[in-house]
Amino acid sequence: MSDLLPIFPLPNVVLFPNVFLPLHIFEPRYREMVADAVKSDRLIGMALLRPGWEQNYEGHPPVYPVGCSGVITHVDQLQDGRYNIVLRGVERFRIREEDHGLSYRRAVVDSLPDWQQGPDDKIIIRNQRARLESLLATTIERSTHGLRQIIRSPSVRDTIRRFRRPCRTRISSTRWRNISIWSHSNGRRSSKRATCARGPSHSSSCSR
Repeated sequence: MSDLLPIFPLPNVVLFPNVFLPLHIFEPRYREMVADAVKSDRLIGMALLRPGWEQNYEGHPPVYPVGCSGVITHVDQLQDGRYNIVLRGVERFRIREEDHGLSYRRAVVDSLPDWQQGPDDKIIIRNQRARLESLLATTIERSTHGLRQIIRSPSVRDTIRRFRRPCRTRISSTRWRNISIWSHSNGRRSSKRATCARGPSHSSSCSR
């Protein structure tokens, strides 16, 4: 890793080792950062902005000291100078000292090795996982019980019964003549005559 690592701070995006992160670079200072990185080792450090960054975003608002470096695996420069890039996380780092000599910030960083689990750590993680699963099971059981109580309430059961009731359609006319019915048994079209004693009105109604 170079002595000075370019730092790209964002308020709500972080990078993790071995994770790919697509980014759209549009600010002039960060366009310059990408261009310089592509010409050198293609490394960029991602850091998270601290709360209150809005007051001094155009300058150098404070960032959290721990971030992650990434290598540019894909880069596409658009006609207007913007970039679409993809970073692959390399390793975590801690910022030791910042340099503001360019339009974008750079920093001297120390690499942070990945944490290795020991036998005791695995036992702790297993116990915490079992505890979390127990809490989730209790929450799901409570939600299921509450849903059953709602469904069993008289008003909800009456609503369900009304919506399950089939819709009956009644069509009346003075007489039906020459109703063509397709006979599924012999595949031929037959003509039947039907009569109705009701008046000349045509109406339909639903029992819901």
